[in-house]
Amino acid sequence: MTLGFDAGRFPPTPPACYRASWQLPGPDFHRQATTSFRTARTPLRHGVTSCSAERTRKRHWLKHKAEFPELASAREYVELAHAHRHAADLPQPPQGYRVWDRPNGSYAVYHERTNTLVSYGSDGLPKTLNRPAPKSSDNPKGFDTKLWPTLEDYLKAQGTRR
Repeated sequence: MTLGFDAGRFPPTPPACYRASWQLPGPDFHRQATTSFRTARTPLRHGVTSCSAERTRKRHWLKHKAEFPELASAREYVELAHAHRHAADLPQPPQGYRVWDRPNGSYAVYHERTNTLVSYGSDGLPKTLNRPAPKSSDNPKGFDTKLWPTLEDYLKAQGTRR
């Protein structure tokens, strides 16, 4: 008896993955988040497959879905992140939106009515989407009120406002 490899049961190549329709951006500069839509092993622009993108979307969705009860899936979560980008694409943000530019070329968009903050990479792709709130026992991943006493202080720390 030999301990051979059964290529029929365990193919030598992974299942076919195709290039993601949206690229995963670089490291997350949003201070509240501890993960981004990008996995640590995923290259910034090249070789991103839908397999890694899907895993990352699902993980990020699971982390933030309680903040977005109106959304039913990771796909809707990502679509919402992309939808807020229009505010930064205009010369002047629409009423109810605030946009901050960061020194590294990334930026953040905040929608006041829904208390939604989206961080984007310098390539314009979403890194994180959340509803900022102070850290508490119910919200252990919230912003630190010792650093930012109010939501407004936290928002001002996002970068230079447009």
